Amino acid sequence: MLLPFGPWFSGDNLTDALLSLGASVLPVGLYAPYLPAATRLMEETRVNVLVTTPSVAWLLSELPGQRQVERILLVGEAVPPMLRSALAKRFGASPRALFAASEAVLGFETGMAGVFRWNPDRIHLEVRDADGTVRDSGVGELLLTRRYGLAQPVLRYPLGDRAELLEDASGTRCFRYLGRHGHAFTLAGGVKITRAQIDHFLDTLGMPIHEAMFNLRHCAPRDQLLIELGASRPLPHPEKIRDRFVLSSIEIGDVAHGGLLELHVRVREAPSRAKRRLEITEAPWGL
Repeated sequence: MLLPFGPWFSGDNLTDALLSLGASVLPVGLYAPYLPAATRLMEETRVNVLVTTPSVAWLLSELPGQRQVERILLVGEAVPPMLRSALAKRFGASPRALFAASEAVLGFETGMAGVFRWNPDRIHLEVRDADGTVRDSGVGELLLTRRYGLAQPVLRYPLGDRAELLEDASGTRCFRYLGRHGHAFTLAGGVKITRAQIDHFLDTLGMPIHEAMFNLRHCAPRDQLLIELGASRPLPHPEKIRDRFVLSSIEIGDVAHGGLLELHVRVREAPSRAKRRLEITEAPWGL
């Protein structure tokens, strides 16, 4: 099994020592300069399980070599369908995702992509809807209660994630991850854009986006929105990304086609990150 860690855990001496001790779980650096060494390690030791983030898995898949694994476990980011297909074709195994927060490992993906089950003996999950009501089903901000544990009191802890609590075909409780919870910014006409909408838009671009900045400035006669995206691989032309954002929702399309939004997109190269960096700024109204 190969696990990604920061570069301070990835020294050759440490890996050699673990191999000599018969270890079956090996740490490697998760940053781009360390990935060629990780691929050699996978081939030399015949690693059969890869545990990493979707962004790092994508970078590994682009490196030369004939690496096949039995399982791919992804954590830390959403996994778009296009990326799932590409990784399955490259590594010979269908990716499965874990859903984890700093507070606890919440769920594991089974059957349906993006739908997670959890252990009800360890944690209790609820959602808080738009009206502030706590419910055991439906869509809202995900709330966590740990059944036991000395490190945390038994209370509802807001995770900052948006999810839908539901039951699968067998009647087992599960949740569908919908993105980060909360309001991102408001366009002209009062159109509210959520974090979940932004996450979904970025995931539909077909490759991991490592850095994304949305800078909105309210002014007459129309709002000005600048989107800057950074990736380690070439992105589509800015005009194509602009068109995709306009088409990502009916409300955004109405604002743009009504002449109330001036939209610009910039793309650049950015290093791989274990988790996407997202910055959102909304300047006050200016004349």
